[in-house]
Amino acid sequence: MAVATPSQILEFFERGAEADVVDCYETDDVEFNGQYHLGQQQEKWELAKDVAAFANASGGLIVTGVVTRPDPDRAEDQAVELRPVPLDIFDPKQHRDVIDTWIYPRPQVDIQRHTRGDKCYGTILVKARPEDEPYLVTRIPNEHGGLAADTGIGWPVRRGAHTSWTPVGRVHEAVRRGRPGAASSGDVDTSASDGAEVDLDAEVVALESYMGWEERAFVWLAAIPRVRQAVPLPGFYGRDGVEGAVAQPFELRHAGFGLTYGRYENLDGRLVSSDGDGRFLRVDPNGTMTAACAAGTSFLTRGGGAQGPTPTASVINPVVITEWTYLFCRFVARELAPRVHGGWTLTVGMRGGRSRPWGLRMRKGQWSRGQFGFLDEGNLPGMDDWRSPLLASLRPEHDAYGLLQLLYNLFGLKADDLDIVDKGEVDVEAIANIR
Repeated sequence: MAVATPSQILEFFERGAEADVVDCYETDDVEFNGQYHLGQQQEKWELAKDVAAFANASGGLIVTGVVTRPDPDRAEDQAVELRPVPLDIFDPKQHRDVIDTWIYPRPQVDIQRHTRGDKCYGTILVKARPEDEPYLVTRIPNEHGGLAADTGIGWPVRRGAHTSWTPVGRVHEAVRRGRPGAASSGDVDTSASDGAEVDLDAEVVALESYMGWEERAFVWLAAIPRVRQAVPLPGFYGRDGVEGAVAQPFELRHAGFGLTYGRYENLDGRLVSSDGDGRFLRVDPNGTMTAACAAGTSFLTRGGGAQGPTPTASVINPVVITEWTYLFCRFVARELAPRVHGGWTLTVGMRGGRSRPWGLRMRKGQWSRGQFGFLDEGNLPGMDDWRSPLLASLRPEHDAYGLLQLLYNLFGLKADDLDIVDKGEVDVEAIANIR
């Protein structure tokens, strides 16, 4: 797999070797873009969003004049074609004016135009200044090509190879904690997680509100110890405990479909990792664990139907749902179960699968490179809001298969039709070998 750093890509353009960019993948610090049409408010917003996302992470490079294609097997897009733009399309001063006007505070950027005859490529190097974080997009375009309001804020962050919006719940939490007298994120309040009976319905509704997913269908998983636990679990906090496993989650493969992007917060003692594009993970001090992923182009339904101006149900990517479910079960078995006395109940659920604008579908079988059958319309789920429990064996391959079988049955299908399951278990080696 071709990967290049920002400095390497800048060197390609400086010596006229931009062809070396083709086949490179986008990364956490490289974004390829065809072009920004800055005569349109929506395109100004796109530029501001991309720059602020890098500024809120560790910096990065945006390259215009490069066309990409999504890789449904990986959480990355790949450069497939060079397409330089007319000189008047990439005007460094115009791009800088938009960045300075649409982002607060002003980020540090280095904008260059690489001329090739009457066309050019553009590079925007974004420098991170963590002391000024967050960088906020300050305007919102409307559907008529104007501005929805004089001001409005959004908090984009570069996560992996994607730009995602900070979930509304996290924005609210940051504002709340900034008020005089608000508790700091380091304060631990375990009163709501002391081993009492877990109300899954309430947890899922709260998750939906926190993530702002009222219009999007989502699949969720929960793991609950069947015996009341002391709070917190032994070794829960710290880099060598559960907290460390949330901060640096195990991955089967580079750019695979894991539980988190490795960015987390300690919110009143609960470990939370989330991104606005479609992933949520929370682990409570008593061991209860919840994860969810929503319909969207970068994760659960990656490659299964693009979200455009007209909402539509998207097809679940079988590699995503299988890998993510296995990693959830592995986390429970490896990180939580050794700290708990007694067994576990796992639950798989869905919310809004049939009724929501961004709904969910599923097709039989497995997508493989060069065979795009799973992009076609699939089955709708048999119920809109649904959940089903499973007693955990604490063998991740077996438990993940059991949860997948329950989910596939909801769509009138069988997980056995996947070529990444075998004899009642998820085939971990087959997933790890996907290229």
